[in-house]
Amino acid sequence: MVNMLFIHHFDAVITKACRTLLLCAAGFTLAGCTDDTFDQLQNKQDGPLAFEVLAPESWTDGSSRSRGVDDVAITRMDSGADGPLYLIAEISNSPDTVMSVSASRGTSVTTNTFYPSFGLSAICYAGSWSDDDASDLTTNFAHNIKMVAKNNVWQAADESEILDWTGSGNIRFFAYAPFDGDKLNATGASISHSAQSVPGIPAVAFKQTTVVKDHVDLLSTNIDCDASKGGKVSLKFRHSLTAVVVKTGDDMLPGKVTEVTLSGIYDRGTHSIGTDKWTIDEKTAVKETFTVKPDKTLDASGSGSKPGNTKPGEEIVGGDLTFFMVPQTLGSDAKLTIKFTDKASGADRTLTASLTGQTWKAGTRVAYSLNTTGIKVVPTVNFDFVTVRPTKSTREGETEIEKSRGIPTSGYIPEFLATAYAKVYQLNESKDEVNAKKVMLPFKVEYSKDGGATWKDASWTSHAKTDENGMTKGSILLEPRKVFSDMRGALYTNVQIGDSTSYHDLSGGGETANCYMVNAPGYYSLPLIYGNARGEGDVDNESAYTSKAEYVGPLSEKFVLKKFVDHNDAAISGPDIPGILIGDAVLLWQDSPELVRDVHLDADRKKINFQIDREAINQGNAIIAVRANDPNKTILWSWHIWVTHYDWNNNLILATSKGYEVDKEYWFTPCNLGYCDPHDEDKAAQTYSIRLTATLPDGTTKEYKVDGLAQDAVEASFAGDNTYYQWGRKDPMLSGIWNNDTYAIVPASTQYDMDNKPYYPGVCRFNKREHEEGMSIGESIRYANQFFSHDNPSGSDKTPDNFWRRHWHNGSRFGGLRTIMNYWDSELTEVYFSDGKSATSNYQYTPLGQLPTKTIYDPCPVGFCVPNANAFSNFAEHTHSTSLNYDTPGLFIKQRKGYGDKVIGWDISKIAESGNSTIFLPATGLRDMGEGSKAPLPEYFKSSTNPAHSKVTFIATTIFNRNDTSYDEENYYEKSSSCLLIYVDDRNSTIHINEPTNNAYGFSIRPIKDTK
Repeated sequence: MVNMLFIHHFDAVITKACRTLLLCAAGFTLAGCTDDTFDQLQNKQDGPLAFEVLAPESWTDGSSRSRGVDDVAITRMDSGADGPLYLIAEISNSPDTVMSVSASRGTSVTTNTFYPSFGLSAICYAGSWSDDDASDLTTNFAHNIKMVAKNNVWQAADESEILDWTGSGNIRFFAYAPFDGDKLNATGASISHSAQSVPGIPAVAFKQTTVVKDHVDLLSTNIDCDASKGGKVSLKFRHSLTAVVVKTGDDMLPGKVTEVTLSGIYDRGTHSIGTDKWTIDEKTAVKETFTVKPDKTLDASGSGSKPGNTKPGEEIVGGDLTFFMVPQTLGSDAKLTIKFTDKASGADRTLTASLTGQTWKAGTRVAYSLNTTGIKVVPTVNFDFVTVRPTKSTREGETEIEKSRGIPTSGYIPEFLATAYAKVYQLNESKDEVNAKKVMLPFKVEYSKDGGATWKDASWTSHAKTDENGMTKGSILLEPRKVFSDMRGALYTNVQIGDSTSYHDLSGGGETANCYMVNAPGYYSLPLIYGNARGEGDVDNESAYTSKAEYVGPLSEKFVLKKFVDHNDAAISGPDIPGILIGDAVLLWQDSPELVRDVHLDADRKKINFQIDREAINQGNAIIAVRANDPNKTILWSWHIWVTHYDWNNNLILATSKGYEVDKEYWFTPCNLGYCDPHDEDKAAQTYSIRLTATLPDGTTKEYKVDGLAQDAVEASFAGDNTYYQWGRKDPMLSGIWNNDTYAIVPASTQYDMDNKPYYPGVCRFNKREHEEGMSIGESIRYANQFFSHDNPSGSDKTPDNFWRRHWHNGSRFGGLRTIMNYWDSELTEVYFSDGKSATSNYQYTPLGQLPTKTIYDPCPVGFCVPNANAFSNFAEHTHSTSLNYDTPGLFIKQRKGYGDKVIGWDISKIAESGNSTIFLPATGLRDMGEGSKAPLPEYFKSSTNPAHSKVTFIATTIFNRNDTSYDEENYYEKSSSCLLIYVDDRNSTIHINEPTNNAYGFSIRPIKDTK
């Protein structure tokens, strides 16, 4: 219902005008106004109204638009000629696109592209809008105000009528052009706005002049706005009349047209502003005759199917002589008359066709063509595609995924829809009706990078298919960015694995994992198993989801999870995700365009299938998930697909331990988990044109072209980048990058000198999630696309708020566990103490050297696991938690530089007791646990989650740390837990191992070979 609350509101402007604005009660918000935070006009909810005017491009021939001709009517003409002539009516909707006529206040106005004025009315209301419910409302907020381009802005012609926002409620604006108070012409056209006392949608009574060259093109629009938001109002005008033109058909005799007349046509009607509704009062309306004398000679062109006929589509009446007619259903006396001199005989002929029963609708274009055959071939030629736009946004509340026509960095458009067919219409004289036959047209797709000067064929992939409607769906390949090509390297040439009829099982039927590495294009599948809950030989790996270790003392008992849980925080009893829960499979997000696509369940609903196309393959990460069949589509589990050229079956790096364990061998992977190589930027402006050219049955061609398609840029990542992991979680968090651009925003000497890596949302964005008391394991599974952070930096370490800021997890739902130590090692039951010396006889000295028993939350691929702390013990010459300078004897750490002599990481050698094993640790920073108290911050960091510290690399271990040997419930927050890590800090040239830190950070992971 639409309701009104009448409250008088006065301000300086309104008082001057002796007018009262109605302040509406708040109601249902309608999305019609633009709310621009950075509006140069600073239009606030109580500020002046600003209008942006947009008008239609033109009455473009619909047959060249994507929509094509909407209807065709063929009528046999009375001509007196030796053979019949036919009148073919092609009815096309006016184009949806609009052109900008002027911007809002403060921007120059070009008055010669639009009428010098328009009329504006508005209704202020509360509740939701309904045309029927509005039948008792009047134009209470504004009535027929003349708006003009004055002093370079659109504003009321009379300063006393300038409008202000009400600050609440809703407003529906109604606008039309030209304004009814202007002198339209001297031949009788007129516009008259309805009186303010008349309820309902405001209307204009319109009368068209009979002088065609003076015809008025009536435009109108209406739009709803939330009056409490302010901002500028975008008025997108549409054609309200019917445009009528006359042209040559496919086979028209040459000669001369001297006169064209429409007769028996109503000249006036009443139009409801902004709608397609017209009413004609037959008691007062007049049927008039509209005549033009084009004096048009039609010469033989040889371009039609008959060499002696005229060129098809040549305009006889159009342009400045277009008939702009009142929309109506034509009566029995409506007809079109054409006076024509036949060139062959020299005889003057009068061609007459009845228009009885035809309907002229608002906003349509009717093109009448003359044809000798009674056959009309109407081609429909167009294409369409959308791609997911890259984003770096991690702000909460942003759910809409931006899709538009754009060229990915790969140049690969996987879902390109091309339409090329023709409908052949022919008069069926026996039934006096039109039948149409659809004919598929051959076509080609080309692209240009130089504005159309040169064209190249777009490569169609082999799986393109054409349906019975003439639509071809397939993939096309344009030119990739150079950096994109360089990054993919041999991935592009590797032999495809699997095909559309035989998907390759990444688990090989054996051990499963949360991450699967891929290094070739192909068709892949993975089983719906909880992490690595299935072991080699297709056996139940119960140790991955059930801890079988004995507790070591009362302190450990407070932190060990015995039964690992699912998305609903319920204990897992077997490796398989229950089929009864499963709804669908989806892509959550990925960091390379179209890398993983066509994610779906297999026929048995026991595996996820997906595709990696050769044209899109590159180094990158994707997260796919299986969702529940509930209304919320809850995520049941997710997996990391890492496309990489790194070979982890070979090239492992040996490190030997010391300290608590001497000479134990650990085999490290050659790179961090989820790593993508360093690269420079590729951001030079690159714009494409794409055209589709179809060949018609007569050998002529029809083209559809789109210009100005921008190709996405590649942002530099000087140190490379890798996915981050909050301690204990299985799900990858979005990588961070740093480069000259990030340093330009925030100096490299500060913490916040990184930015989010551009990524491509699937069904959701990557963002953060806050909870004042931490998140459970089940929540971490259900919100796999979200970084958990409680941003309350004001408390000290002894307050709950600060504790939950530093610890994403809360295990209180599992037998009273405050937090959990064995996320990544199911058998870990020992606590490491920060001083390394606080053990008593009740506790084993330290768990640093315990080989991990991989859990279902371990994020590593098959055969690898998160390392324990002692795996890093030979990276520095110490036995406990200390700092170590680069100059320490027996240790060699060398900065690796690039991109303008920047430190992009560190080569650490002599990590093995024998030989000279060297491992590279890239400077990939970390994902910060929250904004903290740092200020000022760049805008893109605020209310989001951000990577930071380009001068540091944080690498997590499985080990759990406490800073006190006791468990004191009352002082729990003071004696908080944390994880152990290794980190290199280039700011003070130190390397740290066995260093406790906050679990809510996002860490890099450098896996080791799973030898247990």
